[in-house]
Amino acid sequence: MLGLILKDLKNVAGQAIYYLAILAILYVVAFLTKNVYFYAGAVVFFSISVPVSAIAYDEKDGWDAFALAAGMRRRDLVLSRYLLCLFVALFLFLLSVAFCAVEEMRTQETLAVFLAYGGITFLVSDFLLPFVLKVGTEKARAAFTVMIVCVLALGGGVAVLTQSLPGGALLASCILLALGVFGGVVSYYVALRLYSAKVF
Repeated sequence: MLGLILKDLKNVAGQAIYYLAILAILYVVAFLTKNVYFYAGAVVFFSISVPVSAIAYDEKDGWDAFALAAGMRRRDLVLSRYLLCLFVALFLFLLSVAFCAVEEMRTQETLAVFLAYGGITFLVSDFLLPFVLKVGTEKARAAFTVMIVCVLALGGGVAVLTQSLPGGALLASCILLALGVFGGVVSYYVALRLYSAKVF
């Protein structure tokens, strides 16, 4: 399992460096403006883009057919994609913890934003990954576009919520995160069922 994740990380290393450079710029902007929304939105987008890109590389190289022919289990291939998404999301979230080093940004609103955007990351992945694993990245481009619109819409909702309901925003963000995590379990089994019926 670890080998599969490391293989995916190696495939997307170049893209990941590019994303990290963009995040570094947004990091500085967030510190200067004391506004984490754009940075958090980029974290969501990159957390989802990296696993999808890894799947695209595997499709291009015919990796899945080779791995299955070599005796690898379908459930391991599916699980590795979900674990990759989780790993990337957690890594970027840990980078975001540095915002707490700035006293002005060590607020309940900042915490609520990152928890909510973490929930958005998982929820979008919950819907997108089964679809991508079933039809492939090329056919899933429309779904990826819809995902971007959903992220923008949900992000706007989070911004309104945290600013209008500062007390309830943290609770709402925790609920959103819990829904994303629970949905991930359901999503995995749906993806496994769809992927198991896929012919290579």
